[in-house]
Amino acid sequence: MNERRKRSRAVSSQPAVISAAGARRINCVVRNFSSTGARLEGVLPTSLPETFDLVFDGHSKLPCRVKWRRPGAVGVAFALPHR
Repeated sequence: MNERRKRSRAVSSQPAVISAAGARRINCVVRNFSSTGARLEGVLPTSLPETFDLVFDGHSKLPCRVKWRRPGAVGVAFALPHR
């Protein structure tokens, strides 16, 4: 299998919440992550928006953009400001 990732990923089981304007909050688990993105798993609706905030501990937020979708999982890129 060809590895297309630019950054190595760390394994995780961190609970988080997907939060988007006008949508209900969705519980998920961060299964792996890097400085540029993450794999989220859970009962994810097909209507999951293309962009949303990933919320940790009820207050820390990371803006995300969907890169790929599979049943029960989604890959996201963090939409962080450029420095």
